[in-house]
Amino acid sequence: MQDIIIIFICFVVGFVLSWIVGGKSKNTEGKYVPNFVIVANTDLKNCTIENEMCYHIHHWMWLLVLMLAYFLINYILGYKANITYLYIIALYLGASISEFVFYGDDIFNVYQKCYPHCNNE
Repeated sequence: MQDIIIIFICFVVGFVLSWIVGGKSKNTEGKYVPNFVIVANTDLKNCTIENEMCYHIHHWMWLLVLMLAYFLINYILGYKANITYLYIIALYLGASISEFVFYGDDIFNVYQKCYPHCNNE
């Protein structure tokens, strides 16, 4: 029973931290952690719809990579899965669900407009 309570607390902590750190409204930068955007084309002279290649890596995506890397490193080092893994998964799920609650389906949209003031003609 104690583990279930701790897992629930981890979920809530992940949810609240994601809300505080990741920004509280759509189309805004995070309060403490800015949005992570990969810009594949920085040529402003050829700024057209075809040349705009920017990708927003959402918090749930890079947190998933960190979590999986942690599990993989533990596996390689020979550590056995334990209840701590469930705590980490609960933190991750809380953070991911927080992002979904506040941003909706936008969290699955990776492509984004690079330059808002670009003349796309």
